[in-house]
Amino acid sequence: MPKLRISVSDFLFWMVTFSLTLGLFLPAFSSCFFQDDWCSFSISHATSVKDFGQFFWPRTDVIYYRPLGMQVPFFLLRSLFGLTTWPFRTLTMVLHLVNGILVYELLRHFLKAKIPAQLGAFFYLTAAVHWIIFYWAATFAFVLGPTFYLSSLVSFLNKKYGLSLILFALGLLTNEFLLTLPVIISLWMLLFSKLNLRYLVKMGCIASFYILIRFGVAHVPVSGSYALTLSPTQLVLNLRNYLLWSFNWPDEIQNQFVTMFKLNSQFVTNFSREIRFWLVNLVLFISFFAVVPLSKIFRDRKSQKDILKIVLFGGLWYMITLAPVLFFEGHAFSYYLVLPLIGLLLAALILAENWLQREKQTSLVYVCLLFACSAWYVSAFRTTRLNTYIHWAPRRAKIAQQIISKAQSQYPTVEPNSVVIVPENSEYMWALGDQNALQVIYGDTSIATFYGSSKSYQKSALAKQKVYQLQLSD
Repeated sequence: MPKLRISVSDFLFWMVTFSLTLGLFLPAFSSCFFQDDWCSFSISHATSVKDFGQFFWPRTDVIYYRPLGMQVPFFLLRSLFGLTTWPFRTLTMVLHLVNGILVYELLRHFLKAKIPAQLGAFFYLTAAVHWIIFYWAATFAFVLGPTFYLSSLVSFLNKKYGLSLILFALGLLTNEFLLTLPVIISLWMLLFSKLNLRYLVKMGCIASFYILIRFGVAHVPVSGSYALTLSPTQLVLNLRNYLLWSFNWPDEIQNQFVTMFKLNSQFVTNFSREIRFWLVNLVLFISFFAVVPLSKIFRDRKSQKDILKIVLFGGLWYMITLAPVLFFEGHAFSYYLVLPLIGLLLAALILAENWLQREKQTSLVYVCLLFACSAWYVSAFRTTRLNTYIHWAPRRAKIAQQIISKAQSQYPTVEPNSVVIVPENSEYMWALGDQNALQVIYGDTSIATFYGSSKSYQKSALAKQKVYQLQLSD
């Protein structure tokens, strides 16, 4: 086994990058569980080996099939640490840092240079698209899934085919987005190598078995927020939102467009400084990583073919890994970019690397790189801090924490087959995951939560023997 060698400069790079990443997402570590987190706990209860095995059989009452991305980690972490959030946040951070190293390995394979690969790892680790994953434990599959995705791909590129297939199979049990990996690998073979039919057939068999089990038992919802669309206009709108999120724009921006490129005037008035900052950064990044490098490439036709081939691969990676969610009519979240972002970085960095390596003034190159990293991190920092004030995730996490604390303070124990009355508020219902939160907290699925007043409860159809009225201050 080869010895692990790391230079002082590499060590400093990773330590600074890891520290900046931790600083970016640290505020999420103190947030409470909320919304789908409570559902994840409720479907992750096991008292026997048989119960644990049931995690791997698709459920028909939830849309997810992510046993390694949801049930298993929720079961294990709750068994070890109870209903505390820091183990989830810590494990998410550790895996996120591992993913950054895997992104570096992948980019190093294509870019054949260390500094651009490190730059890509820095951009990936500090991208604002990861922010909600640290707040929302139910999205754990979107940090563990990329770990399997990238590990499988890197193993394949290193010709460790057996390990790659095992990681692919495990990844499918973590996040359904692993189904795009055979397409990415096939594309890589077509552009850079020759077809490895034996490997592709094995990967296809694994994917087919997964599809048979997953979609043969539980159907994928295609209504409500999961309704699909083929409208060209809606697809362009979705792509616009994902592209802006890729450059550290906040999640809320998708709700503020009144036309294709016009923002709500009130939003512009309230956040004029932020919008100017995002626009300037967008122009700078596109100029630095696309416009200027492309103009240089087309002047030098010798290197044009190989570089543009990698750009094509990166662009197609972005679209292929984004395709599973691009067709949703009203279901868009920035964390869906955890895989597509890698393709965008690959395309941008190969262009920038080709341009900068031709510059004779080395000091100028490093100044440009330092400026790019600083601008990226500042944009991510400002967006994540803005999110803490306007995003629904921290708001609902805070609401859940307040209600749970009140419930445990007012009623340390609740009798079975009873009802807890919570004041009527749609945000309360979202934050508590409807019925799930109090059932998880009190460890009893017979406990019901009623959202409304005592008077409205008396008129309802519920027939519970014991009633607990929860008093919440405004």
